[in-house]
Amino acid sequence: LLDRVDKGENCNGDYYVGFNIILHESCGCQGGKSISPAEHIDLITSSFYRYQREECSIYNHVANIYCCQTVDEICNEIAQLNWYGLFVLLNSECTDNTINPLTTVANGQRSDDMCLLYTYNNGFKPKSFKRKDIAPEMEYLLQLKNPIIFNSLNFQNIPLGYTCFFFDANIRDYCRIPQIVNALNVAVGGYRNLRYQKFLANKIEEISRTDTLTGLYNRKGFADMLSETAEMFAKNNTLTIVSADLDGLKHINDSYGHSEGDFAIRAAAEAIEACLPGKKICARFGGDEFAAITDEKCADTIKAKIYKYLDEYNAKSQKEYKISLSIGAYEYNISNTNFDFDDILKNADSLMYIEKYSKPNRRK
Repeated sequence: LLDRVDKGENCNGDYYVGFNIILHESCGCQGGKSISPAEHIDLITSSFYRYQREECSIYNHVANIYCCQTVDEICNEIAQLNWYGLFVLLNSECTDNTINPLTTVANGQRSDDMCLLYTYNNGFKPKSFKRKDIAPEMEYLLQLKNPIIFNSLNFQNIPLGYTCFFFDANIRDYCRIPQIVNALNVAVGGYRNLRYQKFLANKIEEISRTDTLTGLYNRKGFADMLSETAEMFAKNNTLTIVSADLDGLKHINDSYGHSEGDFAIRAAAEAIEACLPGKKICARFGGDEFAAITDEKCADTIKAKIYKYLDEYNAKSQKEYKISLSIGAYEYNISNTNFDFDDILKNADSLMYIEKYSKPNRRK
């Protein structure tokens, strides 16, 4: 009919044109055979519903990954999907709990340490991987001569890592790549956001328990830690409680400025923390007041060490003022009595004030 139109003949009218489905002949070759349209439609329909089933399964696991507490748990979820011919590599800030997940890297430079989150043949356990190596078994992958396809992973414009696919040349498998990559973006991005919430919660808790000037616990943090470790201290027969007061803080502030006063407070805190042995909790209760507890019986030794530490510190600092502490150290035998820190601290306070008021030329 088209040939007749091309020759200029009048072809007005209605025509019925029969058809057969012949696949894969767009190149002009004619070696194929026609197939039943019904069979072909059934094949397409089956493939579609298979895709839907896979999509449901994938996103069920994505939802579980949101609630994972560790990277190992994520691997266990992904392993159940049986993805073969795939490596998943994540940036370290996605998996390292010590790193702020929102850390931005200057000049786009990232750590060479990555997490190999998933590989089809390593037992589905995460392990460290060097970014410069690009992908595991790279030499082997190149020998396969299959297509190797990399996709970046990102969530809300934040790079998470990348994937490496190396299927056999099978169009159906390669059509699944966007589905898998999108699922990983959502799963890892969701886990990363949840980890960031936990990171913030831990930081807020840390701030609420820590003295910002010295890094020691504040009064609340000291009480919390003492409560959390009370059982550990109770196992020892004898404890040493330390009460310390920085001498002449007002004089240092008034004569040399508050920055020097802060310097003296930090130096005192360093001396107390450095000289207490064993398992210990050190705190700044506010102003010039410090308290600490150790699970060793060593009152005289602690005082001697702190005095020596500050003498050496003063000699090196060459400040116009001397940093000194009045210290009360009280040894307490727990035996069978209930452990009440506040009552014991009063005894250490009494010893500290006796020492403080006995010093000649005492300054406030």
